Amino acid sequence: MNEQGSKCPNCRSDIGLWPVIKAPLPNMMRCPHCNTKIKYEKTGWKIPLLCAISYLVIIYLVLSSATFLDAISFLKMAIIVMTSCVILWQPFEFALALYLRKNQKLIINKTANN
Repeated sequence: MNEQGSKCPNCRSDIGLWPVIKAPLPNMMRCPHCNTKIKYEKTGWKIPLLCAISYLVIIYLVLSSATFLDAISFLKMAIIVMTSCVILWQPFEFALALYLRKNQKLIINKTANN
């Protein structure tokens, strides 16, 4: 495994998966041990964009398959769709975190504001 993608460049502690998963973008993370702002170097947009497009296709399929349930009220339909969105995104987020930890290098984010 690539240790440069899993260890904080400041304290050298393994950051784990959770900081990568909970970050909105791979350049908006903090080390859970020393609270340093960190990011993945040269992340690019190819992999996150591919995940987002795949996710949107899946959500479209969920919505189109849910249209046959016309008897369901709007509130129940909204709950089904929102729950599906959250549940279906988790495998993408987990796979992206594993990919970044294995293939990218963590650096200190000097461009972040406090």
